[in-house]
Amino acid sequence: MVSDLLKASIILLNPDARGLSSFTKDNQVNVMTLLEIALQLLPEEEMELLDDLHQLSLKV
Repeated sequence: MVSDLLKASIILLNPDARGLSSFTKDNQVNVMTLLEIALQLLPEEEMELLDDLHQLSLKV
């Protein structure tokens, strides 16, 4: 779900892709709301752990 929200936000922020989408022509889509929802869905503690593991893997 987070991935889909982020992909939709990227598409909506891209002027070329936005023009190709039929649902953005009739409706105003608030990209900031989509990004806020995606952020709320990310498990913060797990993401911090993944960041730490990534840093450790770079040192090895």
